[in-house]
Amino acid sequence: MGTAPSQYVIFRCGAERYAIELARVLQVVEEREHELEPVPSAPGPCLGVFSYYGRLIAVFDSLPLLGGSQSGTPDLEGESKGFPVWLVMRSEEYSVALRVDGVESIVEIGDGWNRPEEAQDGLVDALWQDRGTVVNRIDPQGLLHRMDCLF
Repeated sequence: MGTAPSQYVIFRCGAERYAIELARVLQVVEEREHELEPVPSAPGPCLGVFSYYGRLIAVFDSLPLLGGSQSGTPDLEGESKGFPVWLVMRSEEYSVALRVDGVESIVEIGDGWNRPEEAQDGLVDALWQDRGTVVNRIDPQGLLHRMDCLF
């Protein structure tokens, strides 16, 4: 019996493509529509905070957190290059936002994931082939742990 399909948000960080479960994403926020306030003494990947329905949400730069390359975006037929957005994500304890280079789509994936031979510091837990490129599935708890370790 196969794995029940789940929906994933596919997004870009530099030249890499990533996926995170849609159930973990509260909203995709356009960066150009919100003002980011700096946080004194915050670690480099913390870009600042913004007001999200009356709550302050920390925004983190995806590139240093995910270890992606800045060397451009995948060249996929018909793909819009997009603009930076913030993925507002939730955990059991708090919400944070991840600045990414753009959201490509929302897809439903079941048994298409392959387990990598070596996990990337508990962050990427599976891989998916899509249109000739690899999509790295993010372990949300691993990502939140990486953010927590910055402070």
